[in-house]
Amino acid sequence: MKIQFVLLAAALCSTASGAIAQQKTKQFVLEGILTAGNPDSVRWTYADAAHKQVVIVKAVKDHRFKISGNIGGPGTASVSFVFKGQQTTDKHVQSGKDYRVFFIEPAVMKMTGDATALQTLTLSGSETQRESEALERMLKPIEERSTALRAAIKQTTDTTAKRVQRAEMDQLQEQRNKTYYTFMLQNPHSYVTAYYLNFYMPFYSTAAIRKVYDLFTPAEQHGLLGKAIGETLRGMEAGAPGQQAIDFSVSDINGKQLSLSDFKGRYVILDFWASWCVPCRHSHPHLIEWYNKYKGKGLEIIGIASDDGREAAWKNAIEQDGIGIWRHVLAGVDQQKVMQRQSNPRDITIKYGVTALPTKLIIGPDGKILARDTGDGDQIGKELEKIFNN
Repeated sequence: MKIQFVLLAAALCSTASGAIAQQKTKQFVLEGILTAGNPDSVRWTYADAAHKQVVIVKAVKDHRFKISGNIGGPGTASVSFVFKGQQTTDKHVQSGKDYRVFFIEPAVMKMTGDATALQTLTLSGSETQRESEALERMLKPIEERSTALRAAIKQTTDTTAKRVQRAEMDQLQEQRNKTYYTFMLQNPHSYVTAYYLNFYMPFYSTAAIRKVYDLFTPAEQHGLLGKAIGETLRGMEAGAPGQQAIDFSVSDINGKQLSLSDFKGRYVILDFWASWCVPCRHSHPHLIEWYNKYKGKGLEIIGIASDDGREAAWKNAIEQDGIGIWRHVLAGVDQQKVMQRQSNPRDITIKYGVTALPTKLIIGPDGKILARDTGDGDQIGKELEKIFNN
């Protein structure tokens, strides 16, 4: 299943500093002792007790450094090192190649390792980091096999072999999802569980997510991550087959008012997509085929794009893909509110619990959701066949 995640809240350096709602600020102290490498400074990025990103740059002297700050509870932080003559920027550090992410908490923690080989760094003193390492050990065989398979796929030119290898990659992804879920059920009160559940929600059914979420304490459910998970879960449940579709009213690409309720009596596909989403764009030929085949029988399509603030790219994609033949609206996504986990009643993706793109829904003439598909749209195609050819 090729999908692209919508939730920026799942970024590596989380802006939420805890799954548990905590009002009091608490101090962390990080002591660094480097066993190799000779950097000039260390760069430490984390979210403080007010959930604001803080960047601390400290000089490294005699292979040692010390950093302290206030946080509200467990969270994530990234570490990187700057060497003599090296220039670094936020964009450089956030590239994913030159930093390492750890789980931290209010405690005295110690970091050791080689500054030139970030994978050798270890962090002690954080129970949350210890829990994440337990999860990593559970995942290790899967990740090792995945790495070997990716290398094999890259090297082979045999299409049959590639097909077999990719099928195994899909199986490994299923094993990965099951491993995460097992950990979540066994450790429902760990910040690591809330962190990864928030990220991996697209891979689980609403029932599976609900099972973990209901194990959270009330305090955990009302923490920043807990609120985000709960809001998305409620949207997923509201947007599930059998439910009455939630109405929305927005201006379309031509400035005309569009309400879902205006389409009552017809079959409607809601296509959640974005101009930057490659799998979404690849699914458009199927949508065009379905639209041309069934529009005379009462099928309508509404494109709902997560391109707020990127209107030019949105309009260009519609023209390039030839999908201007149906109605288009923006989803109402506010990335700043997403990152800060604030409510946004305008966001249609939240109303329907859309956490990954593409997502497609079919709504029947009575306003009830008939099918939901996150991925290639096969389920939508089958549902259309059943509706119009039986």
